Amino acid sequence: MFTILVVEDHPIMRPTLRDLLRLEGYTVVTAMHGFEALDRLRVTPVDLVITNFALPELDGLELLKIIRADVNYQNLPVLVFTAIALPEVRGRVMAAGANDFLLRPITPQMLFEAISYWLAPQGVGEMLATG
Repeated sequence: MFTILVVEDHPIMRPTLRDLLRLEGYTVVTAMHGFEALDRLRVTPVDLVITNFALPELDGLELLKIIRADVNYQNLPVLVFTAIALPEVRGRVMAAGANDFLLRPITPQMLFEAISYWLAPQGVGEMLATG
């Protein structure tokens, strides 16, 4: 099964996301902020990252930029979620290389659909997107 890194600073949301994903059969690694996420990436191979945009110490946007700058993680799917519904935030996140931008509140079904899409076998997601 796939391993997902969840980066979330909220003390209730982090374990909630972890438990929800584990119930779906995923292996889950968690981090409270961007620096901790980078430490987790160095020691645990992951298949996908889900990160909050607004994080302490190193936010989701800066984390995304660091991930994309590392040749080892350039193809790692990164999903960014936030409650900030400003178009410029979405634009900055997507320009930095996010695979998806999820606006809170999101349902478990929406989350699972996004994860399934980006973890689909190579090329399937692109074929679905182009019709």
